Amino acid sequence: MQNNQRKKSRERDEVMFRLWYSYWLERIAAVFNRRLDAIINILILAAGAFIVAGWHFGWVLGAVVVVLGACNFICRFGQRAQAASEHAHRYNELITKSALLSTEALLARLPELEMHDSPVLECMENVAYNKACMSLNISHRESLSFAEKMMAAITIGFSR
Repeated sequence: MQNNQRKKSRERDEVMFRLWYSYWLERIAAVFNRRLDAIINILILAAGAFIVAGWHFGWVLGAVVVVLGACNFICRFGQRAQAASEHAHRYNELITKSALLSTEALLARLPELEMHDSPVLECMENVAYNKACMSLNISHRESLSFAEKMMAAITIGFSR
């Protein structure tokens, strides 16, 4: 009987970890894409301003505007950020309701949510793992590479 309770408790803990991990991945993806979109738009505006001002190498800036505009058009960072933000919100709703739901009910809803997860960079994964551990008061932390520390610094504000 006690062994069965431990198994259920472990299963519940694993489901909650999956929820928090997915939530943090989506949050990191949303912030990263939103900031990338903003940086590209600022660079396009600045380059455009130099062109209008009659800068001598306006053709170089024109090429920069074309490349950045094409990059933003193809990658759609703003739309990716919005989709990831909305998906993080759905994970957050399920986390909030998790106390009222059984493990089986959570497990039934997880695949539906995970099917629509945003594409993420590999350097986001350990950052999200560490944030999920922090959210659940788990002391284990993965050590972060330089790229992961930079990702953490520009998205969620910690570099540990």
